[in-house]
This record gives sequence, structure tokens and C-alpha cells, in this order.
Amino acid sequence: MLNIIRPLLLLAPSISQLCFFYLLAIGVQMIARFGFSLVSQNAILVNLSENTAALILVICLISYQKNWPDVHWFSLSRIKYFPVFILPAFYILLNLGDFYEHPDLTLIGAGFNTLISASFEELLCRAFALHFLIKGFISRGVRRPALNAVLVSSCLFGLAHLANGIIHPDAIGAILGQTLYASFIGVGFAACYLVTRSLLPLIVIHAAINFMSFWGESGLEPDALTFEDTLGTVIVCLPLLFMGLWLLRKEPAWHYKKSGLTVTR
Repeated sequence: MLNIIRPLLLLAPSISQLCFFYLLAIGVQMIARFGFSLVSQNAILVNLSENTAALILVICLISYQKNWPDVHWFSLSRIKYFPVFILPAFYILLNLGDFYEHPDLTLIGAGFNTLISASFEELLCRAFALHFLIKGFISRGVRRPALNAVLVSSCLFGLAHLANGIIHPDAIGAILGQTLYASFIGVGFAACYLVTRSLLPLIVIHAAINFMSFWGESGLEPDALTFEDTLGTVIVCLPLLFMGLWLLRKEPAWHYKKSGLTVTR
């Protein structure tokens, strides 16, 4: 227990600052959603506006913090580790099912929206948050900086989904389930990113999962409202948690360069 509490106490200022960034992104999304909903009732356009606003904010945030050297888009030198993407990609197949009729423009809009949303979430919750926390852990001499950063960032990623309760207050039980399985996904995705130093595959996988989920919705099924409605998804996402912990069973060696934080195994 002390091994968990000590890093949290040492990194309390950094975690608080990261929480502020998350809340700022959620606030920008809510403002954009409200503003655009005044001129359009198209759900995809409203979602696109909020995710685009959040992506612009994250780009500005990373630029202001001068963290672009820490964002690894695609690393050919780590390609031998790319098989770790097989399990995350498998969840695309799990979302395959009946493809319901949607207008072509709706599918194009949904595809663009899922790509923007995935880019925003992966940039903020993986590329930025992980290195922000890892640097903080290293500077304070905390053991297992990568593992602790993954656990903290993934928990915050999951907790960020509680904001959905503002839009769907009648589905708190389902949102709690979403918070749990999003944390599991966060651990798996974060470990994949640290091992491969490649963000683009995660963005593509994330977007594809969301797009297939949208395409498989007929609009006639009742929305998930209780925790029991999401329990199956929570169980299905457990392998990502186990995979992430397994990948980080050995702590990578971190060091600084002028070009940013780098890792060797």
C-alpha cells in the first residue's frame, strides 16, 4: 500500500496539474457541444465540434508545454514489438456485427469524428500524460516510473468518462462501468505505446473500434443504463489490463536527451 501512496504523494502537484488539463479539455468539449447544439441538432456534427475543439486545445497544450519531442508517432526501430498491437486490434473484430443502414454522409461524418476523437484522447491521455507523469516520477526518484505513470494516467482516463453523467444523468450505473473498462483499456494502450513508441497505430485502432461500434448501432436498441448492462464489456476488457501489466513487468530504462524523454529496454 505504501508503494502506491508514496508516488501519489510525491506527484500530487503533477497529478493535480494533469487533472486540471483533463478538466479543461472536458470543459472545452461541453462548451463546444452546447454552442454548436444551438445551431444544429445533428448529433454527429455536435460530437465533431466538441472533439475538434478538444483536439485544438490539446495541440495548443502540447505546444505550450514544449512536449512535441516526447510524442512518438511511429518508431521503425521498435517494429519488433508491434505484435503487442494484435490484442487491441482484436477489439475491432469484437465490434463487428450487423452493419445497419446509414446515409453515406453520416458514415463519412462518423468516420471523421471517430478519428478526431481518437487523436485527441491518445494525444492527451497517452502521449502527453504518460511522459508528463514519468518525468515527474523520475525527478522525484520514484521507483517504477513507467508502471506508476500508466496506472495513474489510466485511472484518470477512466474517471474522465464520468463527465458523460452530465449528458446522461439517468445512466450513472452504466457510466461507472464505462469508467472501469476505460481504465483497463488505458493500461493496455499505454503499455503498447511505451513499448513500441508508436502512437499512430493506437489512434487507428481506437478510431476503428469506435467507428465499428457506431456502424453496428441501429438506433433502436435501448441505451445501457445500469452497471450490469456494461458488465460484459468490463470482463471483455480485462485482458488489456493483464497485457499492460505483463508488458511493464520489467521497468524500461529512461534517460533524457535534448530531443525529449527516451527509453531503452
